[in-house]
Order: sequence, then structure tokens, then C-alpha cells
Amino acid sequence: MIAAPGLPKIENLSLLTPPSSPPQQQHGFATGSKAATSIPRSIPRSLPTPPLDGSNEPTLAVQKECLSSPRNSLVTCTICKETEHPSTFPARHITRTCTHSTRTCKECIQQWVETCIETRGWDRCTCPDCGEAMSYSDVKAFVGERAFGRYDQLATRAALSSLPHFHWCLSPACTSGQIVAPPQSVFTCTSCGHTYCLNHPTMPYHAGVTCDQFDAGTSTSTNEQATAEEQGLRTVQETSKRCSNALCGWWIQKNEGCDHMTCWKCGFEFCWDCGAGFKGIGRRGASGHRRGCQYWG
Repeated sequence: MIAAPGLPKIENLSLLTPPSSPPQQQHGFATGSKAATSIPRSIPRSLPTPPLDGSNEPTLAVQKECLSSPRNSLVTCTICKETEHPSTFPARHITRTCTHSTRTCKECIQQWVETCIETRGWDRCTCPDCGEAMSYSDVKAFVGERAFGRYDQLATRAALSSLPHFHWCLSPACTSGQIVAPPQSVFTCTSCGHTYCLNHPTMPYHAGVTCDQFDAGTSTSTNEQATAEEQGLRTVQETSKRCSNALCGWWIQKNEGCDHMTCWKCGFEFCWDCGAGFKGIGRRGASGHRRGCQYWG
């Protein structure tokens, strides 16, 4: 199951254009709602994004081979080892940079890429034959609609996270985010209304008190400030858990459903009870859970 609802599907990240509003204005990216405001185009080139030129895939030798092959000419898939007619193999290379003939059937390529998305990471999809990285359009060409929606969601989140001054709402029940440009330091979610101070994100919002006054203790003593911060962190810990992915650690809230969790931020799958990754559980079964887990055996 997925820990939180997904973002709206944005397939063309090039449509994210610079805002024309003043620097102090907050630009929201609300989940599951109408489009909010525009977002600057400063997405790193390293992220897989939709092609900007709209060009079609070039005609390839593999396509010519498939079209010219006689009906009784068969090809063996390198993954499932099934011998099939060339029409069951893709009429293009798996990636634009592949130079080898494609010898993996369409069904196996789809299963391979969808497995990469869920277990290796959305940005680590590769050709099963040579290991070349797959682009946004490569992934779209080979996976089903549901899997591509998941891939597009994760790619969009990564692109938004890379934008300057972009912040996610810290409410565990919310999946929205927005730009809060300096000198403003107060985040007010345009989707759920949650408010927090960007300089004191783990503490209750200190309304009516500047950050300097708050740090100096004019609103509360140092001990009270530390107590408030500990209480705020304890509340988050009691109602949420961190993603088990060591490279993520995002707080996740579980409202209902089974204990098979999927981090909406990085896509890592883990057991809610013990934190063990489902990649290992899938290989070893119940013994893949950690000792003490209700599912371990």
C-alpha cells in the first residue's frame, strides 16, 4: 500500500515556468486539487524528464528486422527463454543509447522496468541487456499505465524537491508542497492550512513572535523552549515513523490498511511493524522480517 495519496500527474515537467509574483509570495503545489501557481524551471538535467522536442523514435535496425522476418523465424528471449516470433519483441531499442539488438520480449521488459521502479528506485531503471539508463520516454514506452503513473509521480516529486526554496508540508496527513521565497520564513500550506516556521520546523508555530525573539527566549525560557521542541518531536514520533530507506528518512503516517508500506517520497517498500525492506522479504519470505516482528518466522 502507499502511505499517502499521490500528486497530480504531471508528464511534461517543461511546463513548470517561472513565477511572476513577488519573491515573498508562496507558490503552492496542492495535492489532488486544481492547479495552483506556476513553479520555476530549474530542474537538474540529471533527472529523467519528458522529451522537449516531441520527436518520434528513429527507425531502427531492430524494427526493420522484425518487419522483414518470415513467419517461421523465431527469437529466444534472454530472460524468460521462450522462443517467439519477432513481433513479440519491441520494434525499437530499449533505450536511445542502446546499440545492441533487442532480444528481450515486450512482456519481460515491462516486468523488468516495473520491478526496477518499485525495488531499485524510479531513477534507476536500466536496460536489462546492457545496463544503459532509461529516460522518461523509454520508461513510458514499456510499462503499463498504472506503473507509469507511479513513476511519473516519483519523478515529479524529485523535480519539485530540487527547486530552490521549495518545501514540503510537514503535516503527516498532507502530501503538498510549495515555494516560500526569502525573506519569508513562515510556511502556510495552501492545501491543508498547516503552518510552521522554516527556522524551527520541529516546533509549534510561534505566532506573533519573531525568530530572533523566540531564540532569545523573550516568548519562553530556554528550558520551556527545549521542552516544547521535545514535545513536538515526540508527538510526531508517536503518530508516525521514518521511512526505512537510509537515504530518505521521511516521516510517514499510517492511518489504515496493511503493514506493507510504500514511502510516497522515495518509493521504498518496507514493513511498518519492523522496518525491514520488502525486497529482502520477497526473497526470504517471513525470515526477511526482523526478529521481534509479528510477521517474523
